Amino acid sequence: MKIYSFFVLMIIISSFLPAFSSDKNLYQYTEMVEMKFTGYDRANCITYSPSESVCVRRNEKDGNCEFVFIQNGKEIYKWPTYCFEGGTTGFEVLKAYLAGDGKNVLMIANYDGASNGFGGTFWTLFIFKMPIGETEPLQFSVEDYGPSCFPFETNNFKLLLTEWLMQSGTPIYKSNYFIGRLFKYENGKLIHLIEEPILMRRNTLNFEKFRNENGQSSNSNSWSPEIFPVYAFLYDKEAKKVKEEPFYLNDKTRSDREGIVIETNKIFGDDGVNLNFHIRFTDGKVFDLKYGEYNWDNKEENQHRIDRIGDFDTRRLYPKRYIPSDPGLWLKGKKITLSRYSTDGSSKDWSYFYVIWVNENK
Repeated sequence: MKIYSFFVLMIIISSFLPAFSSDKNLYQYTEMVEMKFTGYDRANCITYSPSESVCVRRNEKDGNCEFVFIQNGKEIYKWPTYCFEGGTTGFEVLKAYLAGDGKNVLMIANYDGASNGFGGTFWTLFIFKMPIGETEPLQFSVEDYGPSCFPFETNNFKLLLTEWLMQSGTPIYKSNYFIGRLFKYENGKLIHLIEEPILMRRNTLNFEKFRNENGQSSNSNSWSPEIFPVYAFLYDKEAKKVKEEPFYLNDKTRSDREGIVIETNKIFGDDGVNLNFHIRFTDGKVFDLKYGEYNWDNKEENQHRIDRIGDFDTRRLYPKRYIPSDPGLWLKGKKITLSRYSTDGSSKDWSYFYVIWVNENK
């Protein structure tokens, strides 16, 4: 456990100031300072209370990155993360006071990169229960993040989680759409708000112009990724509301396999955390499946990857790379359906898209 000097601690405390409070229950912190840690070649920190801060630091030996939480000058908890191009400035911090949950949460948005085309941004969101360290975080990926994805309405905390639905990725919609699904947070996992529609906005020239004009820096550092007013993007007259999941689900080439989750475990690697599913299918075969991209060099691996998790009853998807705080508690013994879809209607293995549908009631 490292202890820092009084001078360093005062630097951290002096930077404590919420950037905004959109509601008395939600605060954003963006003031960032550079720090030095033995064994790490770079680090930056954001303070979220007079005695507490969180830093992203990069190990000088292997280049891996991690969050480190500091309380009263002492390290109290660490969690792996990803540093885009080795930088440690691509993150911001929000603190929420959740009505009815009994515990507050700290949310960290970590920048993962951008697309080479229209510049869509990729982020991983981490939600830590407070006090920090009692439980592991919930984490998942979003696209074109902004703090307005955490709207409060009459003290009810919702999460508007967004991504891009590209024309090449579905046979249903013949254009690119920015979409958002609404969830609530509960005990380290996400709950679908099925009464709420899925919001979709077509990427028209007007939307593209509005998006380009409304990006802003995510923190006080000289380089920081853009964040966007995603709530304004989707609660607009140009957006439409749908009840059915727009991703692949009407694909006539779908094939299903049923099974039971024996156990799950988290895998820690260079790019952060992955999730492994140990599943016994009804034909008696047992497979380990995990999140992953299509592997052109080792096609055998593609039989053991998944793209998304979905809720069987609602037929709605969770966010990309969704990993609950305790996936074993949620999934062990649950019945699942592994569905294979084709993104272009063909039978080519590189076009397949795999979803594990979790049956919450069995």
